[in-house]
Order: sequence, then structure tokens, then C-alpha cells
Amino acid sequence: MSTEFKSADKLGVPIPAHATHIIRLNHSTTAEERLKALQSGTCSYNYHSFPSSMLTCDFLSDGGCVALTDVQWSALLRGDESYGRNHGYFAVLDAVRDIFQPKCTDKPRTDTLVKKIIVDEDSRPSELELRQPEAGGFVNGGYLQLSRPNFFLVPQERAAEFLLFSAVGNVMKATYPDKQGIVLSNGPSATAKAHILDNGMNIKPIRTAAGDIDIALMEKALSEPEPVALVLISLPCERSAGHCLSMANLREACACAHKHNVPVFFDAHRFVFNAVHILDNEAEFKGKNIRFVVAEMFKLCDGFMMDTYRVANCGAFLCFRDEGLFHKQFTRPGRDIGVVMKETQILNYGNDSYGALSGH
Repeated sequence: MSTEFKSADKLGVPIPAHATHIIRLNHSTTAEERLKALQSGTCSYNYHSFPSSMLTCDFLSDGGCVALTDVQWSALLRGDESYGRNHGYFAVLDAVRDIFQPKCTDKPRTDTLVKKIIVDEDSRPSELELRQPEAGGFVNGGYLQLSRPNFFLVPQERAAEFLLFSAVGNVMKATYPDKQGIVLSNGPSATAKAHILDNGMNIKPIRTAAGDIDIALMEKALSEPEPVALVLISLPCERSAGHCLSMANLREACACAHKHNVPVFFDAHRFVFNAVHILDNEAEFKGKNIRFVVAEMFKLCDGFMMDTYRVANCGAFLCFRDEGLFHKQFTRPGRDIGVVMKETQILNYGNDSYGALSGH
């Protein structure tokens, strides 16, 4: 047997970059037992009622079941349950800034607060440093978090959809009392669709059969008399088997919307899949890293919402660009759209510093 070291290229598979250190045993069930459970009065052939403990492969739970890293577990055990500005809140804000608006500030922040929370509690930045105002991106800092809020923590993404479409729907009704507001989308989630309809708006699909955004169809819809509230782009397209959008298609769609002064929101729950697809398949990004691709994607939109079920076990957030197109279009005299959303958040989910989530 050859003792030559085999590289990842020679093996044809990546060398593992992590070590598994937690194992949970599953129950062993037979096909007959599962059939009996499926036919029972409790389940009645409804897969949402089927006991998950009897499953070997669960193809229903696509979120909330991810394995956390050892660093995440460490941070969890040191969670700050303070009602006000707990230290986890600042860590989340900086993480979102670093990923989605890395050019918003020259000050590097990658992982700094998270590491200080875990390693040395006394080395956290001073309150004065944390309260410095920051504007122009997806996450305002300092006193601007209160006076001009644009980042909202919530328990899950359907709560973010509620904040967004209830606020937008009310403005559309007041502005166009005799018309129905329209949301253009390449495929909203089931709950996003329900929130749009529940708030008096309608949906117009703008996707091709393959799952791309149909620019001609989008241009036609934007030129019609019905007022378009916003364009909602799902990354990737849920309604086309998770079809990933090209950077060119995203750029053209956002440019088309902005030409008509219509803001663009991303439903970014699986944005990493789309970014990897762009990185692997588009010549423009050869030699670049995924952080660069993500930054290029998100500088196109005016806001986005995302659940964190793919990187943790709960939570979601909604944010929009400070003083950007969405902010300007939906702010009314004396009623900042961010303040409207914050009031709704507090009434329904809790203070903005924890958004109905526990500190850990």
C-alpha cells in the first residue's frame, strides 16, 4: 500500500474540517409500527402529526434542527438574560454588519464581540464605544437604534413577515384607498403569501418557468396602473425547487425595480446556497471568496428578512437600509417606518433587544 499522502484533490472529496463530539441515538422502529402510527386517530395520515421520534430520516424539518458548533454552545452557556441591551444583542448586530454590509464601516468587527463574550468577559468594549452612532447600513448603531430603528429581532421569519407586510399594507391602504397594492415576487413562502393577502395586498408572479426573474414580465407589471409596494425576491427560488438566481439576473431585477422607485426585499433564508452557486459557476467571481459574493448580492437590495434556523436553533431578523429607498417610500410625516415596526415588535414579541428570544 502506498504511503503517499492523499490530498483532497487526489481523494476527490474534501478532507473533514470538523470533529463530531455529540451523538444522540435514534429510536429503532419497524415499518409496521410506523404504518400503525400513521393510521392512528392521533395522526390520521397527517405528516405534521407524525411522531418525529419514529423517523429515521426527517425530510419535513428543514430548520431548527442544525447541530451547533462548540463555540456556539460556549456562547449559549454565557448568555446574558438582561431585559435591555444584553451583550448577545451587540454580538448579533456586529455579526449582521460584518456579513451583509462589510463596506459600511472601516472598523473591522469580525467575531470580536463573540470571542470576548466567551473568552474574557472583562475585555468587552466599553459602553461609550458600543453607543457610538452608526448609520447608512442595515443595522444602525448607538442612539440611532432607538430614534431611527432598522433592525428587528423576532422568534421566526413569519414574525418578520408580519412586521414587514402589516406596516407596508397600512401605508398602501392610506396612500391608495381605492386601489390594491401589489407585491411582485419570484415565489413567496406560504406564510409570506398569507401575510401579503391578509394585509389587503395582492401578489403577481415574475418568475420564468426555470425559476429566474422574468425581467420583461416585471417591467410590464411595474408599468401598469396598480401601485407596486415592493419586489420580494426569494433566494433561492422556493417555488422552482430551490433554483438559484444568477448575479446578472439579480442585478437586472433590482435595477428594473429601482428605475420605477420600487424597493427590493430579499427573503434570504437560504442565501448561502445561492451565493455558493454564484461562486462556483460564474466567471466574474473566480478566485473570490463567499464573503465577497454575499456583499455583492446584498448591496443590491433595500432590505431583507432571514430566519437563523440554518445556523442556530431559533430566531429570525428583519432589516432595511438606513435612509434608503424602502425607508423613504414608507415613512410618513411624523411616522418613521422603523418606529412603526418597532412598536409592532414590542407589542407582539417583546423589547427590540431580545425580540422574544432568550438571551442565550
